[in-house]
Amino acid sequence: MKTIHLFSFVALVSGGFFACGSGSNSTDAQGAAASDSTAKVYTVDVASAKLGWTGSKLVGGSHTGFISLSEGSLEVANGNVVAGNFTVDMNTIANTDLTDAETNGKLVGHLKASDFFNVDTFKTATFVISKVEAATDSLGNSHSISGDLTIKGQTRNITFPAKVSINNGMLNLMAAFSINRTDWGIQYGSGTFFKNLGDNVINDNIDFTLNLTANAPAEAPVAAAEEAH
Repeated sequence: MKTIHLFSFVALVSGGFFACGSGSNSTDAQGAAASDSTAKVYTVDVASAKLGWTGSKLVGGSHTGFISLSEGSLEVANGNVVAGNFTVDMNTIANTDLTDAETNGKLVGHLKASDFFNVDTFKTATFVISKVEAATDSLGNSHSISGDLTIKGQTRNITFPAKVSINNGMLNLMAAFSINRTDWGIQYGSGTFFKNLGDNVINDNIDFTLNLTANAPAEAPVAAAEEAH
């Protein structure tokens, strides 16, 4: 299918995915969450979360799109995110640059097929935070996030920069990062695994952007708390 050769590909994340480090430079996410009973669970607003993807051919041409989170949460203790997990609905893969409905449908259908994400079998992808570190850079990122990304039943640990802020009970997170799709067994059109593809080689790396908010749990009314005593 000629149209498919133009596509790039989407993957998660996603995400996503992220955390805010503590005053020390590193935090074991799961350990910190387990040891701090005061941690609050912030719920990701999945309706407004934006997980974008960009894939490109080795020589010119690219495609863009998005994929939706089905659920997500972040645990915050002492003003820092110490744990989190996210679920991505793989059936929501969408393309945003092809305006012809038939061409768009063929591309999305191929992304969902067995030689890409095999959505019929692997309906979701997940990301679980394993470590967070304070790490600033020239792009305005505040933290380095590590975690286990599972796609098509295969799990790999990834690390990427993110910008995280918490104000008035709302957590905001933005991130831009890349993954090598072949690390999750997605080899279609890869020049690393197939020869003589010519101009049809698709880059192994996929670029992602994530922008999300998460809300703190509602505080119990003071009156209700007093009545409980």
